[in-house]
Amino acid sequence: MRMLSKKEMRIGFFVIIALIIIISAAILLTGGSEEEDTTPPTIVKINTGNGNFSIKAGETATITVNFTDNVGVTNAILFYRTNGETEWKETSIITGTKELYIPPSTTENWEYYITINDAAKNGPVGKPSSDGSSFYTIIVLENNTNNDDWDETRYILVEEGTAGWCSNCPEVANSIHEIYDTKDIPFYYVTMVDDENTKASNRLDNDLNIYGFPTVYIDGGYTVIMGAGDFENTFEQQLSNAASRSTPKLRINLTSLWNETNKKLENTVIIENGEETTYTGTLKVYITEINSRWTDWNGDAYSYAFIDYGINQDISVAAEGTKTVTATWDASASGFGDVVKENLFVVAAVFTDEEETRYANPSDGTEPFDAYFCDAAAGTRIAEGTLPPSIGIIAPREYSHYIRGNEKHNRLLSFTYILGSLPVEVSVSGDAEIEKVEFSITGRRASYNETDTEAPYQWTWDQFSFGKYTLTVKVYDIDGRTDTDSIEVYAFIL
Repeated sequence: MRMLSKKEMRIGFFVIIALIIIISAAILLTGGSEEEDTTPPTIVKINTGNGNFSIKAGETATITVNFTDNVGVTNAILFYRTNGETEWKETSIITGTKELYIPPSTTENWEYYITINDAAKNGPVGKPSSDGSSFYTIIVLENNTNNDDWDETRYILVEEGTAGWCSNCPEVANSIHEIYDTKDIPFYYVTMVDDENTKASNRLDNDLNIYGFPTVYIDGGYTVIMGAGDFENTFEQQLSNAASRSTPKLRINLTSLWNETNKKLENTVIIENGEETTYTGTLKVYITEINSRWTDWNGDAYSYAFIDYGINQDISVAAEGTKTVTATWDASASGFGDVVKENLFVVAAVFTDEEETRYANPSDGTEPFDAYFCDAAAGTRIAEGTLPPSIGIIAPREYSHYIRGNEKHNRLLSFTYILGSLPVEVSVSGDAEIEKVEFSITGRRASYNETDTEAPYQWTWDQFSFGKYTLTVKVYDIDGRTDTDSIEVYAFIL
């Protein structure tokens, strides 16, 4: 066997080293044993953290985005359109900033969202969505160049204190709604149902010191009307008085966006202060149901019944400046996961922080409270469409008794009892055609069920009954939407 010379050994050694270097370089160039990039990029922040903002028509909106990735973001797209358009426009925002010019003639709000991706295509990652199903809003304000010409119509806020046991309240509610429909004096109203909603009760008791039902508070208590006597004439006069009072130069813009998937409502309020001094006060956003889940003494659904606050916070608006407040209301977390978007109406109101003494019993000048007047209000319906059905029990009512069908109001007893058979009567309403009404009576000793498919939807309770029962009625419309009402009674039917 021939032995390798030292020279040959040195050459072989260098060849091996060269091969190692070449193989190592190839491994590095092809990724080799390094882990594959599977980490998606992240959008850290858009603008100041809240993508909604306001701008005046004729100005340029600047949109900024901060993003990060373990390797690097290679693609960033801004999608935008007006809310009257169906197709999205797109432009690169890889530099992190993009300007959008809002023409002076623009009267519509603009919408946008942003997506990013990396070289390994771990995206697209979007904010607030990657497909435009959710988006941010640029609220376009009218560009008033003359601040002295402050001629915008001011809406008045009306809060009606009511309760289901109040027999005079439906008369007042009907008058308010009829005057509201005429639009002679612009106002929004919110029905605060004391015995159904804790936050409504707290507002009436703690803030407004309610003394009796019904009581109507105009502009946060600027004027107060208690009782139903000559209400219509008094209400119209008090609205006129409130409309003519001196108020600060405030404009308020309300945008409410509903997400059907997660049952959340994003409310954005922009307050514009035309005064030369800072305005301080409180912003309340009332979420209401146009056709309420609760019914009044007559079995009719309340209109614009308050269910919850979307926003309730102190605010400060700089002199000749604007303030934007955004908050998301979670319907499910608030106990109203069954709300229907077409049935939601939102009212935003700004109250001053300067109090004046008013009286919840104005005729006697008693029951004082600190009134914080409402200086601006705005309202919006979340979505157009048919309202869901409503059903309420007319007979038997709470706090009443029935002897062979004759109704008497209980003055001493807090429960309802029935002696003899009784025609069960209901009030039914809804935009879509009613399919049927189901009657259900459940007790320890017996249960009864009946279905009626024709108005006026009545059923006579004449089956043998003795003791405590729950009467439940349920209405169905042709779209499959439902509503229920129930009452507990003591029945003695032989």
